[in-house]
Amino acid sequence: MKKWNMLLIRTDNKIIPVEISQNIEQGLNEMYERIGCDTIDIARLDANSAMVVDDMGLFDGAHFNGIASVLYGHALYGNAIVAGIGQDEYNDGDILIDTPQKWIDLIYELADSFSWQ
Repeated sequence: MKKWNMLLIRTDNKIIPVEISQNIEQGLNEMYERIGCDTIDIARLDANSAMVVDDMGLFDGAHFNGIASVLYGHALYGNAIVAGIGQDEYNDGDILIDTPQKWIDLIYELADSFSWQ
């Protein structure tokens, strides 16, 4: 099965490349598992990128995610996955796709700056 290449930003400031299934249902389940939550929200970073975040992280006691918070501009709690946004050719809407290179570069740069902690 085909996979999308995305980045997981953990609350301990570790960046982990992850492969997420292109099958929507399976991919969604993989995101829940990797983020470690039961509900997600999509936080748009720009017109072509988004972050999949733990929708209830703050309320469920998840740890603060410094890197994700800097990227988004607001406090986020719990792990997050950064992805690109593309057009779904079969449905009228957007789908999550490979993480754009500009975000990969920025995320690793931020992770380096957080490494002193």
